[in-house]
Amino acid sequence: MSDFLVKIENNTYSIDILDTKKVKVNDEEFEYQLNFSDNGECVLNFGNKIYDATILSHNDSLITLAINNDVFEIEVKDKTEQLLEIFNKGREEKFKDVVIKAPMPGLVLKILVNIGQKVEKGSSLLILEAMKMENEIKSYTTGVVKEIRVQEKTSVEKGDVLIILE
Repeated sequence: MSDFLVKIENNTYSIDILDTKKVKVNDEEFEYQLNFSDNGECVLNFGNKIYDATILSHNDSLITLAINNDVFEIEVKDKTEQLLEIFNKGREEKFKDVVIKAPMPGLVLKILVNIGQKVEKGSSLLILEAMKMENEIKSYTTGVVKEIRVQEKTSVEKGDVLIILE
């Protein structure tokens, strides 16, 4: 499994970061250098070509970049997103209800949804504090909140059911 899967237009690239100066793209190694400026722009020297890039917007795994004055929407999936996609493939068709479980023990700080609310894939459902870090628990599918099995300011253990979607 690659460090990242990157989709640009209709092309998907498997990317592994080898070190601070080398990257493997679809099993081919390249040297690279990336320099950021104070105004959010960067210069990428990649495969003996130089690219000027500016991040125009980003949310979750979708990034809009201007590269050498052309605009691209780039979808990026890290290893966790790739594993979730593999694990959940076909799950939506097999099961009517989707159970969202606690990935770790922690304290439910804030519930961000209500029963009956429609949620999209990637929507934040609740905030779970674990080891003094706030973690957004997100939906991995589209659905409607059927049940909320926890309350704010209560502790949960790994694997406890938090929310059920239908």
